Amino acid sequence: MTNRRAIRVLMVGDFPANLDQPQGGVETVTRNLAFGLAEAGIDLTVVRFGNDRETFPTNDLPFDVIDLARRRPGSIGNWLISPGDVQRIVDDRSPDIVHLQGTTELYRGSRPPSVLTIHGIAYKDATHGSGFARRLLQPLLLRLSFEESIRNHQHVIAINKVVRKEVGERHHITYHDIANPVENEFFEITRTPIAGRLLYVGVLSPLKNIEGLIEAAALVRSMGVPLSLRLAGPFTENYEPAVRASIERLDMTEAVTVLGSLSRSQVREELGLCAALGLASFQETAPMVIAEAMAAGVPVIATLAGGIGNMLDHDRTGMTSPVGDVSAFANNLASILANDEKRDEIGRAARIAAEQTYRLSNVVARTCDVYKAAIDSANA
Repeated sequence: MTNRRAIRVLMVGDFPANLDQPQGGVETVTRNLAFGLAEAGIDLTVVRFGNDRETFPTNDLPFDVIDLARRRPGSIGNWLISPGDVQRIVDDRSPDIVHLQGTTELYRGSRPPSVLTIHGIAYKDATHGSGFARRLLQPLLLRLSFEESIRNHQHVIAINKVVRKEVGERHHITYHDIANPVENEFFEITRTPIAGRLLYVGVLSPLKNIEGLIEAAALVRSMGVPLSLRLAGPFTENYEPAVRASIERLDMTEAVTVLGSLSRSQVREELGLCAALGLASFQETAPMVIAEAMAAGVPVIATLAGGIGNMLDHDRTGMTSPVGDVSAFANNLASILANDEKRDEIGRAARIAAEQTYRLSNVVARTCDVYKAAIDSANA
């Protein structure tokens, strides 16, 4: 019997400076998948983008990590990093395949082949930024960059149907439908929910419509349903004054707790104690926190922003309402918080759905199948 060597994968994308406190969904996905691939026997090297934050030690990890400095930290796009920098790493490491985590523009070669995971529609997200000029110009620049670079990739992992619909059917692209992986610990959370506790986890930004979430929570309280709201995550875009003003205007000072950024263990603790998770976003693709909440058996109340409708089956694995409809959102929220039996039923259904879709071992196996298909196709 001949022993086949491990597939050599070079993964390029945002990777957390602190393993227990990733900043955003892409860092979480890249970390989860990296550990899953290493456990599956993949010979993995991760290329992450350096920054000024203190970084964790990498010498004890089951894969190599290479820091690639941004030319302008905090820039609007990774296209300000030279693809030549990535190519030099490719030449040095000689991987069998390059897996790009949303970094479409950073590798344009055909040997070795590439796999691209599209995590979000950046030019759509940018329309909700601050400042008229920024909302006008940034989406245009990001769209031009995306269109110029997407043509270089044949194998595309679509994390849900919204990605496929937005990118569209293109003659050179082979789509692979694979959801983002959730780390195993979220499936093991023991739930002891506190009545009326609503949790939000994510960036506190205008895109996430935190003001709308607070308004819906105030409406629920006006219905006589007990509710306390916990907001976990960092503020962005000078959004904190608007959120604080909304809390005061709606007389929610005693009902809202701003937690700041949490570690992964703290997020799991919050999911174990909350009665429900709420997202009133204007724009989303596939929020990791929804998948994590489902894995924990937490009912999710959300708007039908972007790909959320692909993640939640209304009134079965979650509750959904039209974007911007605060009244409908509040009614869904009240129906969960006021009915323990319904809350538990939806939570159980959500966990079963998450097991089938987001379990790390399943996602890793399907991702490895894509690697093999791309390598075989390139060698044919």
